[in-house]
This record gives sequence, C-alpha cells and structure tokens, in this order.
Amino acid sequence: MKKFLVALLFPFCAFADDISEPQITIYHDADGQTFYEYRQQGKLVEIKVQPKKGPAYYLIPDGNESNLRREEKSTLTVPTWVIFSW
Repeated sequence: MKKFLVALLFPFCAFADDISEPQITIYHDADGQTFYEYRQQGKLVEIKVQPKKGPAYYLIPDGNESNLRREEKSTLTVPTWVIFSW
C-alpha cells in the first residue's frame, strides 16, 4: 500500500519547483518597526509593516514599485491545497 501511495504522489513532486513561493525579507528600523518584504519572481508584491505599537498594515505597489498604497488587509494569495486528510 505504501508503494502505491508513493507511486501515486511521485509525479506531483516533480512539479513542486514550478510553484512560485514568495521570498520574504525582514527588516527592522530604529523606531522598532518591522518590515516584511514579499517578492514573487523578483517582483515586489507587498510590504507588511508591523509598528512597535498598533495594528499591522500593508503597502502594495500601485502599478509599479515606486508608488505604494496602504491597505489594512493582505492581497497576497498563497496556494493552499489539501493533499491528504482523514
């Protein structure tokens, strides 16, 4: 049975490298804010700003990386699939 499951899931493992995960870079500034920079395929997707006090907010590129707009919720969608459940 185990060999069957491995043989069934093996072809999908070959495509795992094709799925683009966001690259996350974390910065800290002198004021205590933390910045999470999300890039996908080298392109800036959003920046999460976590102030020392208060709620987090997101800076999202508006057309290009030089203009950013502020949003309260993330627009980043990460694929989530259920592979196996019982």
